[in-house]
Amino acid sequence: MNVRTRNTVAVWLVAGLVFLASCTLPRPPSPQQGTQTAAVETVSAQLTQVRLATPTVQSTNTPTPAPATNTATPSPQPTATVSCEDSSQFISDVTIPDNTVMNPGQSFRKTWRLRNSGNCDWTTSFDAVVVSGSSMGGPAVVPLAGAVPSNGTIDISIDLTAPTTNGVHLSHYQMRNDGGTLFGIVFYVQILVNPTPTPDDAAHRSGKLTIDNGSSIDFDGGNSAGDPWGDVWVHYVSDSERYLEPTNGALLRAMPGPPYYDDCKGTSLASDGVNFTDFSAESYFCYKTSDGRYGRFQVEKIEEDSISFDFRTWR
Repeated sequence: MNVRTRNTVAVWLVAGLVFLASCTLPRPPSPQQGTQTAAVETVSAQLTQVRLATPTVQSTNTPTPAPATNTATPSPQPTATVSCEDSSQFISDVTIPDNTVMNPGQSFRKTWRLRNSGNCDWTTSFDAVVVSGSSMGGPAVVPLAGAVPSNGTIDISIDLTAPTTNGVHLSHYQMRNDGGTLFGIVFYVQILVNPTPTPDDAAHRSGKLTIDNGSSIDFDGGNSAGDPWGDVWVHYVSDSERYLEPTNGALLRAMPGPPYYDDCKGTSLASDGVNFTDFSAESYFCYKTSDGRYGRFQVEKIEEDSISFDFRTWR
């Protein structure tokens, strides 16, 4: 290669290097680019200031309280006033027990003992009044003799006369307050009027007896000790079969009401047993004893293993 040619190549190499250098060197920004850059930097600075000025809120797990409810407060209730209440309780028959035998037209005084079982005091304006049955010649109204406090007792007496007709006579009474209102238990007097006794129907034996299953009663002697000469005995078969059977020639018959000597003597008595499951307390019977005496008994109580009687054997 000649000198000229080498010079020409060198010139072109230098020119290429200059051109490359001009491409890589930084150029000053244009006015438009400078404005955009300043705006971006301003916004960035403002955002940074906002982040610094805003406090960081820490998250908590504290539950939000439920809204309060408007629960109504109950109004105080008025205190109830305890009302006065009348009541009575039967204590005992002081005189004339039930079924006391009376002669026709016989005078007697019946006395009951009662308790004031209410919370009101009884005054002398309270009284006992007849509510049903026979008045037996007594007053319809019996004023109290004195005041009776709550839980106190009083004896109430009334003079009566037995009717002239034979049979059971009953009169019911009840207490009445000062306002005219009846209250409490119904108490009563019950008597048995018999014909005027004669030598034939005067009592030979009378009283109360209890006979156990398998035992007997001697109505002539008035005992229930299992006498082999008894007049009736209790033959227990089962709970549904318990018989009262005559023995030693005695006779027996159920009666519809309280019988008298003439009733028992005039009725047809039998030697057949009586099933007591067909009868109840207060039932009446006529009998003829093994010694030939007539009598009657009233059943007072029937229990699982015994029967109780109120008896009367005539001469």
